[in-house]
Amino acid sequence: MYTDPKCSSSIDFIIMESQIDELFINSLNEKIDELLLSKHKISASNKLVGQIVKGEQLSLEREIKLFDKVHKLAEIMAEKYVNEYFTTINTENIYKAAKCIGLWSVHQFAGDYNPIHNHVAGSVGLSFIVWTKVPENMRNKRASNLYSASGMENGCTTFIGNTSGGIFDFLPRNPKIYYPKVGHFLIFPNWLNHYVNPFMCDGERRTIAGNIALYKSNEEYKLNEEENYKYGINFFGNGNPLKWKICQEF
Repeated sequence: MYTDPKCSSSIDFIIMESQIDELFINSLNEKIDELLLSKHKISASNKLVGQIVKGEQLSLEREIKLFDKVHKLAEIMAEKYVNEYFTTINTENIYKAAKCIGLWSVHQFAGDYNPIHNHVAGSVGLSFIVWTKVPENMRNKRASNLYSASGMENGCTTFIGNTSGGIFDFLPRNPKIYYPKVGHFLIFPNWLNHYVNPFMCDGERRTIAGNIALYKSNEEYKLNEEENYKYGINFFGNGNPLKWKICQEF
């Protein structure tokens, strides 16, 4: 369902990337298209900072089987991210489990955008995005710079880290720009500031995004015991040899 996730460091933050299978992306788009036409859809705009005027922001509930699979995929990716992070810094992993605690879709059209923001909600965790639709003419792919209103970064997502230099060298904050690609999956620390530029062309830019809570102890698991029993929780290293193949069954 996805390629082997790879981490990339940008001095002061790490983003892990993977490519999700096209068939699964198509299934998600079909299900979300159904939801858009449903009277039971739930808007997430009151919880999100996206300046989405022409499009929508929808909550993707875990009760729907296909969206539950995305929750599980996010939890598996979180385990991979966390394990690789602590291995890289040669430190014991303090986290024992992960749970996707929120999932939504963002439907952007010409002029819609996301101002700079992060996903911190009072606790340490991870966040993720995956693009499921990208307009063909969203940005100028031939441009090599931003001069003369080139449109090179229209609709792109930019992550902004901490200062990359000393206080006396006037270096700007450390950015990393992603050019949207259907099926491309990114997972990153929830404190990482990011924004999405507007674009001007016709067509829909669609993403699915979510947040993941990390747990260190049984006491934390039991904070919401009823919900954990309802959906389960992804415990790291639980000895299940099929864990990394779970998404292949979706």
